Amino acid sequence: MTLDINKKAAIFKMMAEKPAYQVGLAFELDKHYKNAATVSASVIRIFHEVKHNPEKFMIPLDTVEVIASAVASRSIGTRSKENRISLREQMDIEKNRPLEEIVKNNSQKSAILLSLRIDDALASKKARQKIGIGELAKVYGITFDKRQLIEGKATEHVALMAKISEDMTPASAIETVLKMREYNAAIQEEATNKKR
Repeated sequence: MTLDINKKAAIFKMMAEKPAYQVGLAFELDKHYKNAATVSASVIRIFHEVKHNPEKFMIPLDTVEVIASAVASRSIGTRSKENRISLREQMDIEKNRPLEEIVKNNSQKSAILLSLRIDDALASKKARQKIGIGELAKVYGITFDKRQLIEGKATEHVALMAKISEDMTPASAIETVLKMREYNAAIQEEATNKKR
């Protein structure tokens, strides 16, 4: 089935308010596809096609952002019974999406879920007491490192690990730092083993 640019743009815009399957029904895609999963997958494909090339469909970028945000929030929110699809249908839809987009979307969902769990823990003394110090340290360390990377900052200061002088060749400076990292890792492992 071939849809023109205007219909694809209209499908994209309707995704701001309705789930993929309902959009497919509105555009009578169910007459061309055999089941709910393929109707939804077709709508999702069109959604991503328009989202990644809005100029072709004459949709302003700020409109694209608003619609994409609405779709993303609906996909992580509580779905009503009529908006739910089976795991199999969801897998059919997901396999048609570009891998980069799946990873980015799941990264955002994970960050949101983590944030919600942290908020829940902050609101409840009982929940806070259940969280181990090791778990907190891990979450803090990972999020700190990721923030540093996003901001273009260092996640470790290798110059502090070993004496690096200006007269060293780059290869010998790297070798020195790597040896020092191995040495520090061995010391940390030994300290951890002594605590057990």
